[in-house]
Amino acid sequence: MSWHRQYRSSKFRHVYGKAASKDKCYDCVPITRNVHDNHFCAVNPHFIAVVTECVGGGAFIVIPIQQTGKLDPHYPKICGHKGNVLDVKWNPFNDFVIASCSEDASVKIWDIPKHLLTRNITNPKKELLGHVRKVDLIEWHPTANNILFSSGYDYKIMIWNLDTREAVISNPVKILDAHKDVVLSMSFNTDGSLLATACRDRKIRLIDPRAGTVLQVGLWSSCSYLLECFLFWVDSLPLKKTHPCPTLPKAPDGAIAFYFSWNTCCHCRKQGFCILVPCSLLPETLLEVHCFHSSLLQS
Repeated sequence: MSWHRQYRSSKFRHVYGKAASKDKCYDCVPITRNVHDNHFCAVNPHFIAVVTECVGGGAFIVIPIQQTGKLDPHYPKICGHKGNVLDVKWNPFNDFVIASCSEDASVKIWDIPKHLLTRNITNPKKELLGHVRKVDLIEWHPTANNILFSSGYDYKIMIWNLDTREAVISNPVKILDAHKDVVLSMSFNTDGSLLATACRDRKIRLIDPRAGTVLQVGLWSSCSYLLECFLFWVDSLPLKKTHPCPTLPKAPDGAIAFYFSWNTCCHCRKQGFCILVPCSLLPETLLEVHCFHSSLLQS
């Protein structure tokens, strides 16, 4: 009788998570509850931006990375939106420029001062007006400076060129009108030549952003929940092979995966749950290495 190992070994089997001490955390931050299933924060080498609760409009705060500990209740905010802020993203070419989108159907570009904020910022550097319904996703192009993509509940993805003198831009460079429902997620490959989108119609589309054409469509008919589908790029595997992570518990709040090409390790996080699952990427599946549970909600 032959013996087979029940579990496959992985070089990441000793990966364990540990919550940071309180003096290294950001305490008393009024995190918003109105970002749907988007990221409520964004980070770069200098700052961390967090969408916060705000009365009479939307706002977010920008905290220097080194400024840990308890946050002042009167800490200055960036508060120029008329509706809830749904997404924030830092410019990959400039650590002092951030974009935000909101339920007021606008996208705003902000200049962040290099010194600490001393007052609220209400006037954006640029304002992008083109969507007719709320804008829930924004993404900077990874290789082209000042090129921003925005997706809204009007089922359109708009491409904006910020290299203009106008403070208010109403005409996008291109409109990608290939979706019949709300776009839940979008992600660029490394060189920005391809854009992948996950839509509420349970289809994943591979789009050429320059030509505006759909190159490939994949149907996720097996998903019991629309928001359960997550999107990430895998450089070492063929595009046609899709690998859902079977180890994550099913939940309507969805799962988000972060892929690191340098070590073929994928970190899957359950949105709305305190579960972090490092997975080793194998040619045929995702192998769960360890499951880290935290008592801090959505940390």
